Amino acid sequence: MASLNSRSGRYLLRRPTVLIGRNSDGKGGVDVDLANEIAAGKVSRNQAYLSLQPDGAFHLENIGRQSMHVDGIHVAPASGTTVQHLSLIEVGGVRLLLIINSEAVERILRRSGRLVV
Repeated sequence: MASLNSRSGRYLLRRPTVLIGRNSDGKGGVDVDLANEIAAGKVSRNQAYLSLQPDGAFHLENIGRQSMHVDGIHVAPASGTTVQHLSLIEVGGVRLLLIINSEAVERILRRSGRLVV
């Protein structure tokens, strides 16, 4: 449905909500593990949730201690913002480019709409 791309690799987002952070000392639990990225030490273990909203937009919620930037705009801890296709997400020196597959998002929204009674 979407991917986050960095200098070190690509992280495929296959669920409506993913947790971004870094695994350390076997404490695991994040969907997008930034532990192998350069400057990942400044990324919180549980840094942010990236969620697909019912209207098809993606929402980034900063739950970590570190501030984040989306397209150069500050996102303080305990706050969030809407992110779009080709948004640049920066946290602790790690840069991630969000690439959204709009056709896949539409399919997911159609399927989820059928389940609602």
